[in-house]
Amino acid sequence: MFCLAIMLLEIKFGRPIESLQQQEDFGPNGIPNEATDLTTTNRWRKGEVEQGNLSWAFAKAIIYYLPSMLSRPICIIW
Repeated sequence: MFCLAIMLLEIKFGRPIESLQQQEDFGPNGIPNEATDLTTTNRWRKGEVEQGNLSWAFAKAIIYYLPSMLSRPICIIW
């Protein structure tokens, strides 16, 4: 279900999550890990909410799907 949170943001803003990853989203060795998409998505969501670009309902939908990442660390989108 975490993949849905990513896809909702990607569709709404027309940008892939990979284009928004920052060094702080990567693991200690400087390469993406299981938590990279989670930290990127959460930072992206927060930034868009602060700028007023997401409605309350849309932001709530994203938040609803974020915790599912904790039980499923791998997200593959075909």
